[in-house]
Amino acid sequence: MALLLFLSATVATCSSLSVRRACAPPRSPGTRMDGPTGGGQLPGLVVLDLDMCVWSPEMYELWDMPSADSVTRGNLNGRGEGVTGVYSGSSLIRMFPGALVALQECHDGVHEGLKLAVASSVRSLL
Repeated sequence: MALLLFLSATVATCSSLSVRRACAPPRSPGTRMDGPTGGGQLPGLVVLDLDMCVWSPEMYELWDMPSADSVTRGNLNGRGEGVTGVYSGSSLIRMFPGALVALQECHDGVHEGLKLAVASSVRSLL
């Protein structure tokens, strides 16, 4: 599924090439791929780094505080329209499509029993 593709990219290096691989079209719910544990089993806990794995750009590169009137709106994978990004000055902060799919799948319960966490560290005010 998209989550496993995304996780593989996250574990690899989170390089832009890896993130593009994570943006492959999602598979239908209930379909599993063999992951690193083999046999199609998912780990019990997945921790995602935010910068360059969930969104871009990295927060340390930004200087302006985003505001509610600097959002961009767009399609949320066929679930209506919503916020797809926000500007910090002239830089657009946006979630990678594969990350959105992975989070939506977790919210929908596609990966039963999987716990999801996010982590980040930055020494800026943003």
